[in-house]
Amino acid sequence: MLYRYLVQQVSPGVYSTSLSAEELLYQLVTYLKDRRRYILVTTDEIDYFIKHGKEPDVIYDLTRLEEVLEPGKPCNMFGVVFTARSREFHKDLDQAALSTLGRIPIEFKPYIASQIIDILDMRVQEAFKPRAISNEVVEYVADITAAKPINGDLRYALDLLLYSGNLAENEGAEQVTAKHIRRVLNITHPSVTDEDVVSLPDREKIVLLGDDVTIGCV
Repeated sequence: MLYRYLVQQVSPGVYSTSLSAEELLYQLVTYLKDRRRYILVTTDEIDYFIKHGKEPDVIYDLTRLEEVLEPGKPCNMFGVVFTARSREFHKDLDQAALSTLGRIPIEFKPYIASQIIDILDMRVQEAFKPRAISNEVVEYVADITAAKPINGDLRYALDLLLYSGNLAENEGAEQVTAKHIRRVLNITHPSVTDEDVVSLPDREKIVLLGDDVTIGCV
């Protein structure tokens, strides 16, 4: 499946459904050499692919493409980048694949709040109308995402903004506020259950209600 995709992207004219995996790689490298073109292959979440695709030889094949035509000569591929959530997938590789893969991976730490803010600012400019989301709301979402148990998962932050934006739009609001964020959080990641609220004393229920309604004291 992966080799078919590579050939279709690089050289659709030579692609054929009748080609085997080895033939697909041969066609790929031959096409690059003949036309003096170069590629850099990046595979996202290779651990998921190996686990569910049951094809651990993919790493070995892609890291040894220089042997497809003439061993020891360039194959016109700048390199291959594999990304994974952890190094656990190494357990599913044989020694030959581990040897060509290398033993010194680059590890990226979880996003911190300031990094999340930078990314969300760009996404907000692309997806929302001007001034629909304030800097304070973006910072609020970033702080939530950077903290436990989310631990910097950017997809969570993007989903949170998406659902909060939909909620605000359905209400006819011109801006996404922290209140919209909290309401989405209570649905998608509740920290207090309905049973917890029901069991509260009346005074504490009134305090919770104060998040949505201004209560005056007599």
